[in-house]
Amino acid sequence: VKTIAKDTSDVFSFAEVMPVFPGEGGFNKFLAENIHYPIIEKTNGIQETVYVSFMIEKDGSVSDPKIKRGVPNGPGLDAEVLRVVGMSPPWTPATVNGYPVRVEMTIPVKFALESGKPKKKKHHS
Repeated sequence: VKTIAKDTSDVFSFAEVMPVFPGEGGFNKFLAENIHYPIIEKTNGIQETVYVSFMIEKDGSVSDPKIKRGVPNGPGLDAEVLRVVGMSPPWTPATVNGYPVRVEMTIPVKFALESGKPKKKKHHS
């Protein structure tokens, strides 16, 4: 049986108690409120899912965001996900045997336009 020491720097994919994002609505709400659809991708109707990984450190801070699977024809989507993940407030850290541990998280971030390609509205006066 492996014992987790208080000073471990191991990285976990799962922990007894996983990290918890602060506030109501969780991390998905944080992403939805802070991500801005990049104009080039929006104009071109690019709708894709970006997979991003990041570390939740023992102090709850977010570090090392990386694109695991990006969008080749939409680099602005990848950049926007990295920007917003980097803005994340501290989480409640994961724990194993009562000690905080580092956990790598990987999540999908879906970019979708409400009705396909955006249309310019014409105003009649």
